[in-house]
Amino acid sequence: MPSSPLGSHWCCLNLSEIAAPGVAACCPQFGLGLLLPEPSRKPPTAVQHVLQHGKSEERSCIISKLSGEIVKMSQQKFASNVIEKCLTYSSPEERQLLINEMLGSTEENEPLQAMMKDQFGNYVVQKVLETCDDRNRELILSRIKVHLNTLKRYTYGKHIVARVEKLIAAGERRIGSPSSACNSSTCSSTSSNGADGSQSSSASNN
Repeated sequence: MPSSPLGSHWCCLNLSEIAAPGVAACCPQFGLGLLLPEPSRKPPTAVQHVLQHGKSEERSCIISKLSGEIVKMSQQKFASNVIEKCLTYSSPEERQLLINEMLGSTEENEPLQAMMKDQFGNYVVQKVLETCDDRNRELILSRIKVHLNTLKRYTYGKHIVARVEKLIAAGERRIGSPSSACNSSTCSSTSSNGADGSQSSSASNN
Protein backbone atom coordinates (compact mmCIF):
# COMPACT_ATOMS: atom_id res chain seq x y z
CA MET A 1 0.00 0.00 0.00
CA PRO A 2 1.48 3.39 -0.96
CA SER A 3 2.45 5.63 1.87
CA SER A 4 0.44 8.72 2.70
CA PRO A 5 1.37 11.95 4.51
CA LEU A 6 -1.16 10.94 7.13
CA GLY A 7 -0.65 7.20 6.95
CA SER A 8 1.66 6.93 9.94
CA HIS A 9 -0.61 9.17 12.00
CA TRP A 10 -3.69 7.11 11.22
CA CYS A 11 -1.96 3.82 11.79
CA CYS A 12 -0.51 4.77 15.18
CA LEU A 13 -3.97 5.68 16.43
CA ASN A 14 -4.74 2.42 18.18
CA LEU A 15 -8.15 2.09 19.76
CA SER A 16 -6.61 0.39 22.78
CA GLU A 17 -4.71 3.61 23.46
CA ILE A 18 -7.59 6.02 23.04
CA ALA A 19 -10.54 4.16 24.48
CA ALA A 20 -11.43 2.56 27.76
CA PRO A 21 -12.02 -1.24 27.84
CA GLY A 22 -15.76 -0.60 27.69
CA VAL A 23 -15.42 0.47 24.07
CA ALA A 24 -14.54 -3.09 23.10
CA ALA A 25 -17.84 -4.23 24.56
CA CYS A 26 -19.65 -1.65 22.43
CA CYS A 27 -17.77 -2.69 19.29
CA PRO A 28 -16.67 -6.32 19.83
CA GLN A 29 -16.30 -6.89 16.11
CA PHE A 30 -13.28 -4.57 16.11
CA GLY A 31 -11.71 -5.24 19.50
CA LEU A 32 -9.01 -3.15 21.16
CA GLY A 33 -6.30 -3.93 18.65
CA LEU A 34 -7.94 -1.88 15.95
CA LEU A 35 -5.69 0.23 13.72
CA LEU A 36 -7.19 3.03 11.69
CA PRO A 37 -6.62 2.66 7.93
CA GLU A 38 -5.02 5.02 5.48
CA PRO A 39 -7.02 8.23 4.89
CA SER A 40 -8.02 7.02 1.42
CA ARG A 41 -9.83 4.09 2.99
CA LYS A 42 -12.98 4.21 5.05
CA PRO A 43 -12.21 4.48 8.80
CA PRO A 44 -13.73 1.78 10.99
CA THR A 45 -17.16 2.40 12.41
CA ALA A 46 -15.75 1.98 15.92
CA VAL A 47 -13.92 5.30 15.83
CA GLN A 48 -16.99 7.27 14.82
CA HIS A 49 -19.01 5.22 17.32
CA VAL A 50 -16.67 6.29 20.13
CA LEU A 51 -16.91 9.93 19.07
CA GLN A 52 -20.69 9.80 19.05
CA HIS A 53 -21.45 7.45 21.94
CA GLY A 54 -18.26 7.18 23.97
CA LYS A 55 -17.35 8.89 27.22
CA SER A 56 -16.12 12.45 27.17
CA GLU A 57 -12.59 11.40 28.11
CA GLU A 58 -12.53 8.93 25.21
CA ARG A 59 -13.62 11.61 22.75
CA SER A 60 -11.06 13.99 24.22
CA CYS A 61 -8.30 11.45 23.72
CA ILE A 62 -9.24 10.90 20.08
CA ILE A 63 -9.35 14.63 19.37
CA SER A 64 -6.01 15.07 21.13
CA LYS A 65 -4.49 12.33 18.95
CA LEU A 66 -5.77 14.02 15.78
CA SER A 67 -4.60 17.48 16.79
CA GLY A 68 -2.23 18.98 14.24
CA GLU A 69 -3.71 16.97 11.37
CA ILE A 70 -7.21 18.44 11.31
CA VAL A 71 -6.80 20.50 8.12
CA LYS A 72 -5.14 17.69 6.15
CA MET A 73 -7.67 15.16 7.32
CA SER A 74 -10.51 17.49 6.37
CA GLN A 75 -9.37 17.19 2.76
CA GLN A 76 -9.62 13.39 2.73
CA LYS A 77 -12.82 11.67 1.66
CA PHE A 78 -13.37 9.47 4.73
CA ALA A 79 -11.13 11.20 7.23
CA SER A 80 -13.23 14.34 6.80
CA ASN A 81 -16.22 12.41 8.18
CA VAL A 82 -14.27 11.78 11.37
CA ILE A 83 -13.48 15.50 11.70
CA GLU A 84 -17.15 16.34 11.27
CA LYS A 85 -17.95 13.91 14.09
CA CYS A 86 -15.30 15.59 16.24
CA LEU A 87 -16.92 18.97 15.65
CA THR A 88 -20.41 17.65 16.37
CA TYR A 89 -19.67 15.79 19.60
CA SER A 90 -16.71 17.68 21.08
CA SER A 91 -16.95 19.94 24.10
CA PRO A 92 -16.97 23.73 23.51
CA GLU A 93 -13.32 23.88 24.59
CA GLU A 94 -12.29 21.08 22.22
CA ARG A 95 -14.29 22.59 19.38
CA GLN A 96 -12.46 25.87 19.95
CA LEU A 97 -9.12 24.10 19.54
CA LEU A 98 -10.31 22.57 16.25
CA ILE A 99 -11.52 25.96 15.01
CA ASN A 100 -8.26 27.63 15.96
CA GLU A 101 -6.33 25.05 13.98
CA MET A 102 -8.54 25.60 10.95
CA LEU A 103 -8.19 29.38 11.10
CA GLY A 104 -4.42 29.23 11.30
CA SER A 105 -2.04 31.69 12.90
CA THR A 106 -2.10 34.51 10.33
CA GLU A 107 -4.74 36.94 9.09
CA GLU A 108 -4.68 35.24 5.70
CA ASN A 109 -6.21 32.09 7.25
CA GLU A 110 -4.46 29.82 4.75
CA PRO A 111 -5.79 26.57 6.29
CA LEU A 112 -9.38 27.82 6.09
CA GLN A 113 -8.89 28.97 2.51
CA ALA A 114 -7.57 25.56 1.47
CA MET A 115 -10.47 23.79 3.14
CA MET A 116 -13.10 26.04 1.54
CA LYS A 117 -11.80 25.26 -1.96
CA ASP A 118 -11.50 21.53 -1.33
CA GLN A 119 -13.97 18.85 -2.42
CA PHE A 120 -14.33 17.49 1.11
CA GLY A 121 -12.94 20.31 3.23
CA ASN A 122 -15.77 22.65 2.27
CA TYR A 123 -18.22 20.35 4.05
CA VAL A 124 -16.11 20.47 7.20
CA VAL A 125 -16.20 24.28 7.08
CA GLN A 126 -19.97 24.13 6.74
CA LYS A 127 -20.10 21.80 9.75
CA VAL A 128 -18.02 24.32 11.71
CA LEU A 129 -20.53 27.06 10.91
CA GLU A 130 -23.34 24.72 11.95
CA THR A 131 -21.84 23.66 15.29
CA CYS A 132 -19.90 26.67 16.58
CA ASP A 133 -21.20 29.36 18.92
CA ASP A 134 -22.39 32.77 17.72
CA ARG A 135 -19.09 34.51 18.49
CA ASN A 136 -17.05 32.06 16.44
CA ARG A 137 -19.64 32.04 13.67
CA GLU A 138 -19.36 35.80 13.31
CA LEU A 139 -15.56 35.56 13.34
CA ILE A 140 -15.44 32.81 10.72
CA LEU A 141 -18.01 34.55 8.53
CA SER A 142 -15.96 37.75 8.63
CA ARG A 143 -12.89 35.79 7.50
CA ILE A 144 -14.83 34.03 4.73
CA LYS A 145 -16.45 37.21 3.39
CA VAL A 146 -13.02 38.55 2.43
CA HIS A 147 -12.60 35.61 0.03
CA LEU A 148 -16.13 35.33 -1.39
CA ASN A 149 -15.27 36.65 -4.86
CA THR A 150 -12.32 34.27 -5.13
CA LEU A 151 -14.36 31.31 -3.86
CA LYS A 152 -16.94 31.85 -6.61
CA ARG A 153 -14.29 30.79 -9.13
CA TYR A 154 -13.90 27.38 -7.48
CA THR A 155 -16.40 24.55 -7.94
CA TYR A 156 -16.43 23.60 -4.26
CA GLY A 157 -15.89 27.13 -3.04
CA LYS A 158 -19.32 27.94 -4.43
CA HIS A 159 -20.83 25.66 -1.77
CA ILE A 160 -19.37 27.85 0.95
CA VAL A 161 -20.53 31.01 -0.81
CA ALA A 162 -24.10 29.67 -0.91
CA ARG A 163 -24.03 28.74 2.79
CA VAL A 164 -22.54 32.09 3.83
CA GLU A 165 -25.10 34.04 1.82
CA LYS A 166 -27.90 32.08 3.53
CA LEU A 167 -26.43 32.80 6.96
CA ILE A 168 -26.05 36.49 6.15
CA ALA A 169 -29.64 36.66 4.91
CA ALA A 170 -30.86 34.86 8.02
CA GLY A 171 -28.94 37.30 10.20
CA GLU A 172 -30.46 40.27 8.39
CA ARG A 173 -33.94 38.82 8.88
CA ARG A 174 -33.27 38.46 12.61
CA ILE A 175 -32.06 42.05 12.82
CA GLY A 176 -35.17 43.24 11.02
CA SER A 177 -37.60 41.08 13.03
CA PRO A 178 -40.11 42.67 15.46
CA SER A 179 -38.40 41.04 18.44
CA SER A 180 -35.10 42.63 17.46
CA ALA A 181 -36.80 45.96 16.80
CA CYS A 182 -38.16 45.94 20.35
CA ASN A 183 -34.65 46.50 21.57
CA SER A 184 -34.70 49.98 20.05
CA SER A 185 -35.80 53.19 21.73
CA THR A 186 -38.68 53.57 19.24
CA CYS A 187 -40.14 50.24 20.34
CA SER A 188 -39.82 51.28 23.97
CA SER A 189 -41.63 54.49 23.12
CA THR A 190 -44.37 52.60 21.30
CA SER A 191 -44.79 50.10 24.12
CA SER A 192 -45.02 52.90 26.69
CA ASN A 193 -47.95 54.32 24.69
CA GLY A 194 -49.79 51.05 25.20
CA ALA A 195 -49.34 49.51 21.74
CA ASP A 196 -48.51 46.22 23.41
CA GLY A 197 -49.94 45.26 26.77
CA SER A 198 -47.01 43.29 28.12
CA GLN A 199 -44.45 45.81 26.89
CA SER A 200 -46.50 48.67 28.35
CA SER A 201 -46.56 46.94 31.69
CA SER A 202 -42.82 46.48 31.55
CA ALA A 203 -42.32 50.13 30.66
CA SER A 204 -44.51 51.29 33.53
CA ASN A 205 -42.45 49.23 35.96
CA ASN A 206 -39.40 51.17 34.86
